[in-house]
Amino acid sequence: MSYPAVWADPIDHVRSLAEADTASATIDELKDLARPLVLGLNCKAAVIAAGTSLFRARIASCQPFQFINEVGYPRNQVRLQRVNRPGSPMFYSCGAPFAPVYELDPSVGTLFVLSHWATRRPLRVIAIGFQDSVLGRPPFARVHSFLSVHPPTPQVAPWVLELGKVIHLVHHCLSQWFSERVSGSEEHRYKRTVAIAELLVETQVPDLRDGTPALSTRVWDGVLYPSVPALASSFNIALFPEVADSSLDLVTATHLEVIKREIGTVGLTYDAKILFVANAPFPDGRLDWHSEGKAE
Repeated sequence: MSYPAVWADPIDHVRSLAEADTASATIDELKDLARPLVLGLNCKAAVIAAGTSLFRARIASCQPFQFINEVGYPRNQVRLQRVNRPGSPMFYSCGAPFAPVYELDPSVGTLFVLSHWATRRPLRVIAIGFQDSVLGRPPFARVHSFLSVHPPTPQVAPWVLELGKVIHLVHHCLSQWFSERVSGSEEHRYKRTVAIAELLVETQVPDLRDGTPALSTRVWDGVLYPSVPALASSFNIALFPEVADSSLDLVTATHLEVIKREIGTVGLTYDAKILFVANAPFPDGRLDWHSEGKAE
């Protein structure tokens, strides 16, 4: 049985990437392993409409953040995360207000700021990690099943049917890697998802001199993937800094304190009390905080 050239030895490529030692491998080395799997891979793109609400949470102190930049993406001391390299920030947010709280998983007494943002224009993002074979089973809630990518419809040629199985396997693995829980001591596992995300958002065009592929300007605004702590009932979106700076408006920021965290029959729940609220910032970026009793 043979495959088209791009899918030569596909199982070996999947195995190599799955078994790679992410603690010692570099992101670029993992990109080399992942490139044969994502080259020409059919992934879903999504458009985030203008006016869409996005939500972000950050641990805060008794004095909430003073400037809008502090509730946005971090400018300094950027660690390795799901989609970004160390030192290369991304604007991470969620599609529902409860989701970033689950992502943060604060304990009782924790102070945090929940910020609400709105998109100024439609955003084009690559959707990764929504495969039914991973997120279609409990405990995942799966409200974004339309983003799942399925194998091609079987045809007469045997290799087409086998190719469909390979594509399903690749998307299954992508979903597993983008939906795995990663502890603070194993952040190196994010190297694999960073490598995959970078390959998928890079556009390749032929070099006019010799026809070989060359990287072009990025055409995507970010990456969309399921919020695992929220059981995939919301999405996470990682936007490039220049997109966040030019295409998002802060609607409001709320300073909260967690007063209850418990696991019941419906799962993990939180209760929080509002301490301060800030609406749209001043022209210099300062946030105008006021107590909840004075909120509009």
